[in-house]
Amino acid sequence: MFSGAFVASSGLFFALLDRGLGVPLRTNFPEEIRLRTFGIAALLLAALDVWRILTGRFGSSGLIRQTPRRAPVSPSVGVVVWGLDTGLPVTTVRASALPFLGIAAVAVGFGEPWFGLLYAAGFLGAVGWLSVRPTGMGGISHDHTAMAIRLQRLRDRGRTAGLAICVAVALWTMAI
Repeated sequence: MFSGAFVASSGLFFALLDRGLGVPLRTNFPEEIRLRTFGIAALLLAALDVWRILTGRFGSSGLIRQTPRRAPVSPSVGVVVWGLDTGLPVTTVRASALPFLGIAAVAVGFGEPWFGLLYAAGFLGAVGWLSVRPTGMGGISHDHTAMAIRLQRLRDRGRTAGLAICVAVALWTMAI
């Protein structure tokens, strides 16, 4: 239920962003202006990731909050609400500025509404990989200590990858 709500939320977010900003900007502004704007956004996001890496800050982009652990609803409704909330790339804590690069791409008309599905696949794939670990007997182990260690490593790799992608996009927009 969480995954379905996450995919629906992220897909709808990027689709509405495309229709609300992407399409109007594509039709009313020249490609060069939109490309330069996207390049500046990529540079700013790269600078944000550099600052976060150097200072050791986690979650400095996006809203500084987490989804509440307890909600006054049934567990199944809570899971759906949690998925809907987490599927929005502008809520909760983000390890990298990369979701905002996707937002910038769609907002200036260089992205597509299906970026939400890519965002969901990346997030849910990482969560799935972190959540379960095959045991030697073919079963699944829910070792929370090992999961926390893998999460820390993945977060650090995500920051570095996000920074590299933001820099690459910025350089690409300047080279065109």
